[in-house]
Amino acid sequence: MTTSHGSTSSGLSVGPSGLSAPSSSSHHSSSHHSSSGHSHSGGLTLPNGAAVPNFFGHLHHHLKRDYILIVDKSGSMSGQRWKDTEKAVKLIAPNVCTCDPDGITLYFFSSPRDITKIDEVKTPSQVEAIFNKHKPSGTTDLAGVLKAAFDEHFAHTGCFNTTILVITDGQPDNENAAIQEIKKAANRVSSDEELSVSFIQIGSDTQARKFLKKLDKKLDTKYDIVDSLYSDQIGDMTFEELMRKSLYS
Repeated sequence: MTTSHGSTSSGLSVGPSGLSAPSSSSHHSSSHHSSSGHSHSGGLTLPNGAAVPNFFGHLHHHLKRDYILIVDKSGSMSGQRWKDTEKAVKLIAPNVCTCDPDGITLYFFSSPRDITKIDEVKTPSQVEAIFNKHKPSGTTDLAGVLKAAFDEHFAHTGCFNTTILVITDGQPDNENAAIQEIKKAANRVSSDEELSVSFIQIGSDTQARKFLKKLDKKLDTKYDIVDSLYSDQIGDMTFEELMRKSLYS
């Protein structure tokens, strides 16, 4: 299901040390890309020394790419985690507009076939309205939503490069299926700058942490397109603090 929101954000407020205006290069140009998919963060680190996820590194470097945000909407995301995720997306959306005027493409996922895609998300008010309409329930079909996002990318191969951020709190329904989707995409891209997928754990679920650590290891693919940030790297920071420090560090 696709819902388009076409309003344009203006007067972006991204904080006193936020991202500066983008360069004048054309939309989706790859001229600013580094040669390695895992160097895009530019060595940026969080206060505790953990590396800033590549998603935010791309924003810092004003890379003209398509930005996709995938949000876990499973039942365990209810309560504070859902509120914290909404706050995070409110911070991310206007920052993405400095790199991609179309805003973010937002996916919600939970049980198999329960995937919602929302295009052109740009403003905090849009984000609030979207989160008010969608409430957590169901399981964690990560493989299904990754396939949908990767299919979207490869349908336009050669037109733009893509950066994806996945926010999740739990172990996926089928770890092997999710890993296979990542491996297929990593072996299909023509360069490591074509597609990047950053995973961030919200909460401290042990099985989720183990899964993300597994993704952070070499998956024996042509290109390494994945990086992860999990609970023991985040430390005592709240999720909102993590987002602010990642965006404005």
